[in-house]
Amino acid sequence: MRTKIQKMISIVIVLGLMLTIPVGCGNNTATENTNPTENVRIITDQIEREVELPQQIDKVVLVSVPFAAAYYAVVGSMEKVVGIHPLAMSAAEVSMLSVMAPEIKEASTGFTKGDEVNTEELLKLNPDVVFQWSGYEKEMTKLCDAGLTVIGMQANVGDEHSIEPWFRIIGETMGKEERAAELINYHRKTLEDLALDTAQISEDKKVKALVLTNAEELQVADYCWPNVAGAIDLAEGCTWGKQVDMEQIYQWNPDVIYIGNFCDDYPEDILQNKIKGLDWSPIEAVKTGRVYKVPLGEYRWDPPCAEWSLMFKWCAQKQYPEIFNDYDMKEEIREFYADIFNYSISDEQIEMVLTPKPTGTW
Repeated sequence: MRTKIQKMISIVIVLGLMLTIPVGCGNNTATENTNPTENVRIITDQIEREVELPQQIDKVVLVSVPFAAAYYAVVGSMEKVVGIHPLAMSAAEVSMLSVMAPEIKEASTGFTKGDEVNTEELLKLNPDVVFQWSGYEKEMTKLCDAGLTVIGMQANVGDEHSIEPWFRIIGETMGKEERAAELINYHRKTLEDLALDTAQISEDKKVKALVLTNAEELQVADYCWPNVAGAIDLAEGCTWGKQVDMEQIYQWNPDVIYIGNFCDDYPEDILQNKIKGLDWSPIEAVKTGRVYKVPLGEYRWDPPCAEWSLMFKWCAQKQYPEIFNDYDMKEEIREFYADIFNYSISDEQIEMVLTPKPTGTW
C-alpha cells in the first residue's frame, strides 16, 4: 500500500512528464505520444515551439510577406504553394520569381489583408502547413485554434544573419536540409568576405546612409545592410516605417539615400524635387546624385531575402565604389542566378532587377 508521500511523488512525476510534451498546433498526434509515429515529424520553429508536421506536405501557405523568395530558393519550385500574401504577389508579378516559377501566379491572395488573416478563406485552401510571423500573436492563436499547423517565423531586418533560420526551417519542413545548408554557407561566406573589405574603413571616413521606406511620407527604416556594408546607419534604432520630418533629415544630412521597394517613389522624385512641399536640394546625397532605388530580383532586396548576398555587395559598391571596384554587379547577378537558382538570366532581366518596376505601397 502506497504512502501519501509516494502518491505525491507520483503526481509530481506525471506533471513533469506533461510539461515535456511538445507544444504545437494543428495535427496533435504527438501530444498524445512523445514518440512520434512514422506519419509525424516534429520541428522547432523560430519561437522554440515544437510543431508537428505530416510526412507528406502538398499544400503550403506563406502569410509572411518576404517568405516566398526564401521558400523558392530552398525548394526550387512554388508548385505546393497555394497561398501567399498580396504584397508578396505584387512583387512576384514584376519580379524574376514569376519568370522562374510562373506557377506562383496561381496562388491565392484573398485570405489576408494587411496583418489580418481571414481564417474561413484560409481554411478553404486546406493547407498542410502555414508560415506566419510570430509577432502577430493574436493571428497565430487564431490559426492554431482553427486546427491549422502553423510555423512561427521571426522578422528581424536588423540582423544580417536573419535569413539563415528561414532557410533552415524551410529545409527541415520541406525535406531540403542539404539545400538549406548550401544557401546558409553561401550567405556566410559573402558576409565574411565583406567584413574583410570593410574593416579597412576608418570611422571618420564612413559615409552616412539613410533608408527611406516611403519618401513622400518621410518614413525611414533601420535595415542592417548599410551598416554591414561599412556605413553609418542614420536610422539606427528606428522602427520600420517610422515617420520623421525634413528638419531631422537636414540634421542627418545623409551622403547616400536608399529608397525601398515598399513604396513607388524613385530617385528622380528626390533628385528633381518632385515631391510637393519637400525640399531635398540641401542634402549632400542629392548634391552628389547618390540616391538609389533598392533592386528587386526574385523579391525586394530590402528585407531578408534569398538575394541578400547580392544586396550587401550592391550596397557596399554604392557606398564605397573606390573600395569595391572589383564588383561588377551585372556579372554578380548573372553568376548568382546560375549558381543559386540554376537559371541563365538575360541582360534584359538583369536590367529589370537593377531598375525595378513599381510594386505598390505597403
